[in-house]
Amino acid sequence: MEKRIYSQLRANNRRKRGSKYTDPDERYESHEETLEHLRDFTTDEIKDMLIEDGIATEFLGLIGQGKEANVYWIKDRQGDLAAVKFFRIHTTSHNFNSLHARSKLSDTAKLGIASALCRREYNNIEVSYKGGARVPKPGELQEFAYTMELLGDEYGPAPLLRDVNLKRFPGGKQFVIEMLDEILDQLDIMFNSARLVHGDFSEHNIVFHEGQPVVIDFLQSQQWHPRFDTGERIRKRDALPVLKKDIDSILEHFARRYRLGYEPDNVFQAIAGDIEDWSADDLMSEFADPEAKERELRRI
Repeated sequence: MEKRIYSQLRANNRRKRGSKYTDPDERYESHEETLEHLRDFTTDEIKDMLIEDGIATEFLGLIGQGKEANVYWIKDRQGDLAAVKFFRIHTTSHNFNSLHARSKLSDTAKLGIASALCRREYNNIEVSYKGGARVPKPGELQEFAYTMELLGDEYGPAPLLRDVNLKRFPGGKQFVIEMLDEILDQLDIMFNSARLVHGDFSEHNIVFHEGQPVVIDFLQSQQWHPRFDTGERIRKRDALPVLKKDIDSILEHFARRYRLGYEPDNVFQAIAGDIEDWSADDLMSEFADPEAKERELRRI
């Protein structure tokens, strides 16, 4: 997979060096066309890469498209149904929003960004899974792709929550209430057991699989620490606004579609628990006592 990607990047560099345009607007349009051409590999190219690299034994089709990656339906190296998320190399809204910024990136930087995003999401899913949340079981991590459990069956992927009318299931309104409670339970497990905030928790990132909600898409997610910003984890108090946004988002969906009203502040308090208001001395304790942070980190 990596060899194929490097070949395409080298071809792109040759085209840019040989550009015949001198007018700034023409150069802009020419480079935009090049980016558009390189934005995605064709489906056939991705199919070939996945099979050649042994990630898939059979390529069954596209499940969904996102800003940073596409998800495909495959059979893995064991012949089992699985999903694979393949990250794009040339564009990413997470880091670079302008054409000028993207054009300044070296080939190595582009590959590094895609690889980092892939690894970040895989790690977040793994943490959530180990924490007991209902998420796709993580599979194999590659440089720009990772496999995971397929949410679906031999007939295709399971639907997103946004595409399901929960009132049509036995129990009607009561079933809707039970599903909302279960979804909020998953948010609670992720926050308190996995110590992670999702960051994009909505009907677009919850799959209705075998009668249960399963949370997907962890690229925006962040792990948190009770007191310290560790580089890998944000402080709990910085995670709380993200949790509040996630709660508001899913409650808005159920209020809009099912006229089901839960008080967001009550849900937030139930999940967040007691919110410590750390004093300046508490927050500076890691500097006053150099070993304080290490002791705290060894506890988690």
